[in-house]
Amino acid sequence: ALNIAAVVHMVDLANGEVHDLATEQVAEQWHARVLKGEVHALLAAPPCSTFSRARNGAGGPGPLRGTDGGDRYGLRGLKPKDKEAVRLGTLLAVRAAKLCEACQVRDVPWIVENPAQVHGCTSLFLFDEWAALCQQQGVSRHVVAQCNYGADCVKNTDLRGNVDLSTFAAGCMHEKVWWRSVPSGTWFRAAHAPLRGTSPAVRAEAWPP
Repeated sequence: ALNIAAVVHMVDLANGEVHDLATEQVAEQWHARVLKGEVHALLAAPPCSTFSRARNGAGGPGPLRGTDGGDRYGLRGLKPKDKEAVRLGTLLAVRAAKLCEACQVRDVPWIVENPAQVHGCTSLFLFDEWAALCQQQGVSRHVVAQCNYGADCVKNTDLRGNVDLSTFAAGCMHEKVWWRSVPSGTWFRAAHAPLRGTSPAVRAEAWPP
C-alpha cells in the first residue's frame, strides 16, 4: 500500500481575508503557484447565486444575468446591491477560469462545479472565458444529481474538467413517491419534494387526516 500525504488548501473568504480570491494579490499568488508546479490538483466552485435558475421562476427573485452578449456578465439597470453581487460573482468566475486554464497548461488535474447548464438559462459556462476553456481537448462534462450523494433534492450539477468524471452518478436514482403540497394538499408524484417556496411538501402518508 502507498502512503501519500497531501496538503489541502481551502481558498475561500470563509477562512479569512488571506483566502479571498476577490483580492488581486491572493488571486495572482495562486495563479503563480499553479504555473510553478506547486499545485497538484484543483477543485473550483465559484459562487453561483447570481447564476441561479431559481431567479427565473414566478414569485422569486428576479434574474441578474442574461444569456447573450454583455448580459451574461450582468443585466443593465440593476439595483446597487444586485450590481455589486453580480460584479463579485463575475470576478470570481473569471478568476476561477484563469486558475483552471493555468492547470490545463501545466497538465494539472482540475474540476469546476456549478449548477447544470440548461438551454435558455444563464450559466457560468456561457462566459467567454469558460466556453473557450471547456472546448479544449481533454476537457469533459458530466452532470451529477446531488440527491445520489445525500442532498434532499435532485439539484443537477455540472462538473467539467480534464479528468475522468464518468464515475459520478448522473440522473436521480430514487423511486418516485406521493407527496402533498402545503397548504393546498394537492397530490403529486416525484422522487423528491420540489425545491421551491417556503413551505416544503410532505410525504402523503404524513398528511394529517
